[in-house]
Amino acid sequence: MTRIIYLFVTLFVLTGAVILIKAFAANRKKVASNNAKESESAQHKCNKCGHLNSPDGDFCGRCGQSLKNEPQALATGDERVGQMNEPEA
Repeated sequence: MTRIIYLFVTLFVLTGAVILIKAFAANRKKVASNNAKESESAQHKCNKCGHLNSPDGDFCGRCGQSLKNEPQALATGDERVGQMNEPEA
């Protein structure tokens, strides 16, 4: 009789452990996703080519444009902020 009780208690504890592990893993993925969104929003786009650069950089990592002389635009998805198309002559 005590073996049956021991098996049920063991099964109960292991089931609870699995539930906790799954909940922890789901929360960890959510936190990682939020951190990625925050770090992406902290980057700045180059006004010349639209490349995402770190906020403390002096020059664009793609085209070499100075980031300190011009106001920096915050990254807002795929749109390029600060660029204008000139009309064709």
